Amino acid sequence: MWEVGDWWTYNLVGSTSGPSSMTLVVATVAGTYEVRPTDNRSALRETLVDLSFVGNIGLDLSGDDAGSRARFFDWPLEDGKSWGMTIDGRSTRVTAKLNKQVWDLVAREGNQTVVKYTYDPKVKWFTRVRFGADEAFGVDMNRAGNGFVGDVFSSTATERYSYTTGGTAAGSFTINPGASVVAVLWAYQGGPNFAASARLVDPKGGAFEPFPTANCVQAACVRKDGIATYNSVPGNWAVNTDAAGTGSLFLKVYEVVDVRKRVG
Repeated sequence: MWEVGDWWTYNLVGSTSGPSSMTLVVATVAGTYEVRPTDNRSALRETLVDLSFVGNIGLDLSGDDAGSRARFFDWPLEDGKSWGMTIDGRSTRVTAKLNKQVWDLVAREGNQTVVKYTYDPKVKWFTRVRFGADEAFGVDMNRAGNGFVGDVFSSTATERYSYTTGGTAAGSFTINPGASVVAVLWAYQGGPNFAASARLVDPKGGAFEPFPTANCVQAACVRKDGIATYNSVPGNWAVNTDAAGTGSLFLKVYEVVDVRKRVG
């Protein structure tokens, strides 16, 4: 169905950090399709949050879901057809509906929507994806083509530090020579009077805050999350995290190595 060099460009919806769009390219065709982005920040995002429509896509267009397969399709598609799919550890039921020349598919866990996606046979992939009942995160396709020539990226990420609310506030971690970037995956939410902060100091004394200090003084803080990246200065880094009040702070630090591959 796909050939090496097929590509799709998507606008990201609900992204709080990193690129606002990404181009995905079929890098190899063997036992699976290898689908990779053309920029290293999108590759990092895929590594840290595991986008199921990036990576090793099955020849049946099943998704790469933390090493298992997300069964996006049950071929041949038929109007009203349904089947089971496990995605992000959730057991869902997918229903397909033919809408003119495209397919609208909805995966639900009971009565709760987990993911909605639209498949266009003309471009042979998703044109729209929305995750969650509130559809707050997803992608919209704006271009597609074939014959891509250029570099694509993947990343390997090794966890160096982790903090969750109630854990040790201060610590350190070591970054090895040869790393591409230091990446911080963070998220917080809380009620009134919740506060959260984080600060990293590299071996040269450079200080960084992955997110502005949160002070939920008069109203609750809705969930906020993101990915921050810093130059990979090798050596010992200090880190200080703090959370107070009713709420939660999550933070992980990764040593990231980019892998570049030529297509075409």
